[in-house]
Amino acid sequence: MAFQFVNYVLDDFNTEQTIPENEASIWNSAELCQSQNLNHSRAPSNMNNQQNSQINSNFLYWRPSRQLQSLQKRFNDKILIQFPSIPCSFCSILMFPENAKWIQKENRVYPLTLVFSNEQPVKHINDSSKIAVCSTCKDSRLH
Repeated sequence: MAFQFVNYVLDDFNTEQTIPENEASIWNSAELCQSQNLNHSRAPSNMNNQQNSQINSNFLYWRPSRQLQSLQKRFNDKILIQFPSIPCSFCSILMFPENAKWIQKENRVYPLTLVFSNEQPVKHINDSSKIAVCSTCKDSRLH
């Protein structure tokens, strides 16, 4: 099997196409790549510049709906701002604050304190008699 290597230089491409600033997007770069590859030796023979320009002129850009924009905003404001910061008192796994489960604190030494001597179980903001555990360790049979 024979391979043919082709070396391209910048002069091989049509760089005189200008893109208006308000239309600069990833789709324009894909269209530019497609139009530049029309003259390639392996390009399908049924494609020509006239068909390509007609397709490009009728191309409608996708814009997210208001619902999707709202979902993106909530994701950015709630999920991306959080970080795992609460360790489980038994298995020491880090949890998001909203995923922490709370149990009554007992008079004992928790594995978190044994492993990390400078750490204490995280107490609930409103009730200091409760400490944070993960959902698995909340079941007393599993911790």
